[in-house]
Amino acid sequence: MKALAKEMLGQKQIAPPPEPGSSAFTLPPGARTEAIRKAYGAIGRMFWGPRQTLDETVSVIGAWLSRTPLPGLSSAP
Repeated sequence: MKALAKEMLGQKQIAPPPEPGSSAFTLPPGARTEAIRKAYGAIGRMFWGPRQTLDETVSVIGAWLSRTPLPGLSSAP
């Protein structure tokens, strides 16, 4: 799987994943964040059972990237 990801990165078929501390994992106040939160609320009926909040989700993804070496991250071997 890592070899495939490295090849795809090299051929620019995919973008490297963001660093765990990237601004991609923030939900700053503003119109874009409000639109994301509104869309998140609108699809709530599509799920059965409890869901994480958006803030919990971005935190979990950032933590996962911190402990999971992925090709393209500067901290990856």
